Amino acid sequence: MVPRSEDILLCPSRFGAANLSAAEGVAMDRMSPLNAAFLEAEDEDLRTSMACAAIGIFEGAAPTQNVIFDLIRQALPLIPRYRQKVRRVPYDLGRPAWVNDPHFLLDYHLRRTALPRPGTMAQLRSLVSRLMAQRLDRERPLWVVHTASPRTSASRRAG
Repeated sequence: MVPRSEDILLCPSRFGAANLSAAEGVAMDRMSPLNAAFLEAEDEDLRTSMACAAIGIFEGAAPTQNVIFDLIRQALPLIPRYRQKVRRVPYDLGRPAWVNDPHFLLDYHLRRTALPRPGTMAQLRSLVSRLMAQRLDRERPLWVVHTASPRTSASRRAG
C-alpha cells in the first residue's frame, strides 16, 4: 500500500512552490515566500529552528524500519520534494529554489534511535527535544524520519 502524501508529510507548509526554469536548463521550483522566511529566520540565528515534527505512538508492534523504508520509497515518485534540496539564488536576488538532489540517499533520511530504558514519556520528550534542536543539513533534502524504541512495555513503541 502506498501512503497518501498527507500521511507522511511532516511539515507540508515548508514545501509550497511555483515553477521556474534555471538558466542551465534544470527545472527548479521557487520557494514560497513563507518557506523562504522560515529559512531566513533559521539562517539569521543558528539557535532558531523552524522545523516541524510529528510523533506516533503505536499499540502493539510498530512498523519495522524496513516497512517504513519501503513505504517511503514507494511514495517518493509521488512526492518529488522529498528528493529536492535548497539552492540559493546568487547574491540573494530572489527566493531560494528547490532543485533535485543528484546524490539523494534515502538511507540518510531514515534513522533508528534507541530510547533509554524504561522508555518513559519523559525520556521520549527529551529525545524529541534533542532531535529537534539539530538543524537539518542544507546540502540535502530537508526531512528526516526517526524511529525510536523501546517504550514502557514491549507492546508500545514510538515512531
